[in-house]
Amino acid sequence: MSGDSTNLKQEFTAELESILESDEAYGSNVQILTYVFKEGVINGKFKDSWNNKVYEFIIDTGGISYKPAFKLDSFSADEAPVRFDSYSEGYGSLFEDARIDGKLTGKRTKKPKCGNSAYGCGFSCIGIQKTCRISASGGKTGSAIGKERLNKLRALGDKIVTLGGKGALILASDIKGQITKERGAKAGQLREERRQRIGQQQVKTATKPQEKKPAKPKPEPTKSTSDPTTNPKTHSIKTQKEFEDVLYHVVDELSKANDENLYIATIRESIGELVSRDKFNEYLKNLQAEGNIILHGGSGNGSRQQSENSISTSVGGMRFRVQLEDKGRKKLEELKKDKKRQSTINEQLDRRPELDQLGSARKYEKGSKINSQKEFNEIVGQIVKTLDDEFNYDEVIPISKVREILNKRVSGDVFDKMLLEAQSGGGYQLSSGSGRNTGPTDKPLYNAIGTPLYYVQKIK
Repeated sequence: MSGDSTNLKQEFTAELESILESDEAYGSNVQILTYVFKEGVINGKFKDSWNNKVYEFIIDTGGISYKPAFKLDSFSADEAPVRFDSYSEGYGSLFEDARIDGKLTGKRTKKPKCGNSAYGCGFSCIGIQKTCRISASGGKTGSAIGKERLNKLRALGDKIVTLGGKGALILASDIKGQITKERGAKAGQLREERRQRIGQQQVKTATKPQEKKPAKPKPEPTKSTSDPTTNPKTHSIKTQKEFEDVLYHVVDELSKANDENLYIATIRESIGELVSRDKFNEYLKNLQAEGNIILHGGSGNGSRQQSENSISTSVGGMRFRVQLEDKGRKKLEELKKDKKRQSTINEQLDRRPELDQLGSARKYEKGSKINSQKEFNEIVGQIVKTLDDEFNYDEVIPISKVREILNKRVSGDVFDKMLLEAQSGGGYQLSSGSGRNTGPTDKPLYNAIGTPLYYVQKIK
């Protein structure tokens, strides 16, 4: 049985690699790093053999999608390639230079046809901030992306699942231990840097053994972006006083040269999911009403990510920065004298779940498969409203986020058809941009004539 499984895995990996390397897909030599086969869909990561850049892919009945494994749409066109290379180097190091099929890495027989800021998508090149989607080419004889060949690949996966047990998760490489180790080391490094920034005395206080408390084994803290309703570490800040202390601490930590006029988006990301998005907004506005802080408007830095994480007000538009008033500065000085409280806040920030860029709309990930157009329209409407309320989209919502939320409830090709049908029915308007939200997302929707559509807006 074990020998059969090994042979099937080798055959599966070779076929998967061949499909991705074809001119109809990536068009250059790759190394499969990981893959998961579940419910007829194949997910995984591959590495370009020439430049070591890491991509994630999805293969389903409708075709193939792949994109850089690191989210790049929040970076500038000049910065994105550097960020991509840095991520790929770090991720690739987890595999200790070994391929899942036992062969050495370093197969460099075909140089990529696209430049540093683009990659192969069929017979063309697309920017690394975009997603490549190649539809299956029906019954075309000899096509690497033909439905016949993709079905063959999925059939191999079905056989492996059968050998491994129903619902088995097939990993091309067991890197869980390595990833945990790397993340633990990185978390320790970040904690040390944070403590150094707030002064040597605070470092001593923060690292002092807790002599009066009995030692209790604690699980290693990890950051998470999971649903707040299932993650006990999420939204641990329950009161405005708790939030106020953490806010002052973060402002003091981030401030340099007495410049306390800081971006709200930076503060939100530093606090992460210790507090929900709506409570973050509410508490910040309350602190301004009480005279502790002042929120500034302006134009921000122009990035979509900053706009998403700033605050919208009913009068005066967006607020991008926060500055302490005299009352707030006095409270900060009082907080800095409380070394025990400072240490507690440091521990909170070390364990904070990373900011969830889907917010409370993530709850719509759960549920049964969407089978009807009516159900699809209703759920998309709920998602659009939630994202608009929490991310300041001014009613023009990135399709990529809606797709990401529903990707387990409706397949990619069906999602496209249903969203286009929703537009035809007059309930929604799809667009390539509105002036307020411009530029492609990481998972664009394309219509039947190939025009990129990036945003969806509900028609009132």
